[in-house]
Amino acid sequence: MGTGAEGGSADPPHAARRAGALRCPGTVVAESGPYPPHSAERAVPSARVRLHELRLAQAYPGARTSAPDASPAPLHRTRSVGPPGPPAWDTPRMAFSRDAYLRGFRDVAPMMLGVAPFGTIAGASAASVGLSPLEAVGLSVVVFAGASQLAALALLAQGAGVAVILATTFMVNLRMAMYSASLAPWMRAIPRPVRAGLAYLMTDQAYAFSILRFRRAPDAPRRDYYLGVATPLWVLWQATTLLGALLGAQVPPAWQLEFAIPLTFLAMLAPAVRDRPGLVAAVVGGGAALALDGLPHNLGLVIGAVLGIAAGTAADAARPPAPTEGAA
Repeated sequence: MGTGAEGGSADPPHAARRAGALRCPGTVVAESGPYPPHSAERAVPSARVRLHELRLAQAYPGARTSAPDASPAPLHRTRSVGPPGPPAWDTPRMAFSRDAYLRGFRDVAPMMLGVAPFGTIAGASAASVGLSPLEAVGLSVVVFAGASQLAALALLAQGAGVAVILATTFMVNLRMAMYSASLAPWMRAIPRPVRAGLAYLMTDQAYAFSILRFRRAPDAPRRDYYLGVATPLWVLWQATTLLGALLGAQVPPAWQLEFAIPLTFLAMLAPAVRDRPGLVAAVVGGGAALALDGLPHNLGLVIGAVLGIAAGTAADAARPPAPTEGAA
């Protein structure tokens, strides 16, 4: 009476399809029976599906694909951020890298031999204009910029106004903004408050060593290397400024230590003049500052600096373009 199927005996076509599904590894079997026979063919990706997965793999390098021969991939999707990408440890909760810090300290150690006398001169110059050792150290801690400190002390000795001192030190320190903009892409994974503290420690040496290190070793720790370069310079500068202020207070006024300020600037200027635009800027700026020395509030220095920058820019724009490799 046809009760064999209802009593539990397997339907021959149904059993055959189930056996075929078990032999085909890509077929899914439901409780009510397997999918139709063509579902086994769908388990193997077609050429169109493989092309789509290839495009996904190019857009999302870490994305999983359903290809049978694909290697295991992480469950999450990762997108390449492009160079310069933050290393794994340059994250808000990154651990301190002692090796990176010591590497920065070793790199900057030879430069500290030249920073020490410079800081001593800055402290002695502060004492020569009437600042106490505590005031000299306070100026050094707040400003922490050798050239700006010397410029401010020179203007203070000549009785310049506060506005002139602020404008002059702003222009002298304007290069720090360019340094920070250059390092910003390499430190974008570092939290903003930490980056603000790193910006306070910015110096010529800290920028030069850090940008070279980041370019040569993009995957190396960046924050701790920068700190290894910057913090020893900060400690040395404050210590030598205090030493110079203490020694300068004991020097007789007849020695005129304030003359060390222009000598220091000349020593800094000479290596910086490397090409024709730099020479034009130095000559025009220095000549204008000397010619306008009689202006009140020492405005001749500010005008000379502006004229020197303009002359150097014009000289650089007037230079003929460099010949290309294909030119005869």
